[in-house]
Amino acid sequence: MASLLNQLLHDAERRAAEIAREFASLKGQVPAEVESYRDKMEQRAVRCRDIVTKALSDPDVENPVLAVNYYRDYKDVARLVQSLEHLPLLVLRRFVTVHTPGSSEGPGWPARWAWTVAVR
Repeated sequence: MASLLNQLLHDAERRAAEIAREFASLKGQVPAEVESYRDKMEQRAVRCRDIVTKALSDPDVENPVLAVNYYRDYKDVARLVQSLEHLPLLVLRRFVTVHTPGSSEGPGWPARWAWTVAVR
């Protein structure tokens, strides 16, 4: 169980780091009203990565007796990483695509609608 848990934690750390990088790459590409939201989501992804990194550096992660506790922590972080990937990141990607100068769609209602859904 400990080796499986270790692999799961490494995967969560990698995914959180990739999502944080992607949020960081959107900096300056979104309007000012959306920038604070992008920044908050980037901070959450960085916090997830830091939590998993801290768990991986803990020597007790290899202890089978404590594996259940670490697995619960992994599940919570993995859910948060997945939720960051499936809504905020997706909406911000779409928002950037729609608001890119020269875009064929222009700044029409789909972007405003998507942004409204994301911040609820």
